[in-house]
Amino acid sequence: MSPDPTGYWYNPNESGWGVAIAQQNDVLFVTLLVYDEQRRPAWFVAPTVRDTGNGVFSGPLYRTSGPSFGASFNPVEVGNQVVGTLAVRYAVVAVGQASMRLDYTVNGVAVGKTMLRLTWESNAPRLPGAYFGGMSLALSPVPQPNGCVPDVPTIFPPGSEITIDMAAASTIRIIRGEGIDTMSMIAGEYLQSGQLGVIDGSVFRGPVPSPFRMGDALISNLVVTADGFVGHVQVTKDLCVYEGTIGGNRRP
Repeated sequence: MSPDPTGYWYNPNESGWGVAIAQQNDVLFVTLLVYDEQRRPAWFVAPTVRDTGNGVFSGPLYRTSGPSFGASFNPVEVGNQVVGTLAVRYAVVAVGQASMRLDYTVNGVAVGKTMLRLTWESNAPRLPGAYFGGMSLALSPVPQPNGCVPDVPTIFPPGSEITIDMAAASTIRIIRGEGIDTMSMIAGEYLQSGQLGVIDGSVFRGPVPSPFRMGDALISNLVVTADGFVGHVQVTKDLCVYEGTIGGNRRP
């Protein structure tokens, strides 16, 4: 599922329940943080949620039970029972935020909810620094106007020395210097959605300090680690849309 749904999801109008999703390869493990008919907390898990077509991922839903957390663990007391099915799909994928549809059944009771990512901290302060990296683009498979050619704009060739800085609290700039008086840059607003970051802005190239705007740039699925960053990039130039990957390894 893309964007990667790993993380916690909730409905801000119904605080008190939620969903935890972990994705590995093409399988989702979904845990419902809900209460049963007697308002007691209950374990409901869907460990094999897979792509069933048309953007829907679904699988069997189990209710599990086991020994008390304060007692000696006895595996004989662990039990699970299939109680229904669970399905998730993206309803809306917007800049900076994603809406997901959740549908499940428990013993014949059907539940349908809309969820948003639970975001509690931004990764933006971890991004500034120096990197070796680059960007790879190709013509997007979306419908294109006449005249768009596979020749893609060269902005950050692989192996570029890249610098990321924050001009303001939520404004990020990814800069590649070209000699002493020319630069390429992606600059825009940084938004956090769960574990993933988004940069919504523009791409610039030209003389320092005022390069010319070339088009729109959107970096999504942006993941930051101690070693570097990587994300999906979309560049729109002269109405032509290009997509690919941007990333870099931290420089000493």
